[in-house]
Amino acid sequence: PTSYLGDKVSSYGGYLTYQAKSFGLPGDMVLLEKKPDVQLTGQHMSIIYEETNTPRPDRLHHGRVHVVEGNFRHASSRAPVSREELMTVLSGLADVRIQGLYFTETQRLTLSEVGLEEASDTGSGRIALAVEICACPPAYAGDSC
Repeated sequence: PTSYLGDKVSSYGGYLTYQAKSFGLPGDMVLLEKKPDVQLTGQHMSIIYEETNTPRPDRLHHGRVHVVEGNFRHASSRAPVSREELMTVLSGLADVRIQGLYFTETQRLTLSEVGLEEASDTGSGRIALAVEICACPPAYAGDSC
């Protein structure tokens, strides 16, 4: 949905969450080759996140990605992403992809409860300690100037 796209700099330090489940006969389901669990694309840059935990057949998988630079790598080179590069992607987020298919012989799958936390000065949730408010010089504006 478009509500997940655009300037998402205020999502830095928050969490991208989702749930995925593959339905089928667990004895017939074999884990597919490992692919990135999440891919974010923005400002002509694609970055990926790969979970350490492998989903299990016929079980609900809870994905929770802390949106900080240490969790992402460049999609093309697999090199670590700097804070500046993550902020660049978030400043013009154009595409969010979440892996849903993990097993062969999957008869049906669901991807649900997708959420991207975003800091707000009017929110009532927990304090977003990783989001900074800048005093921008003339001709600059926004969360990261």
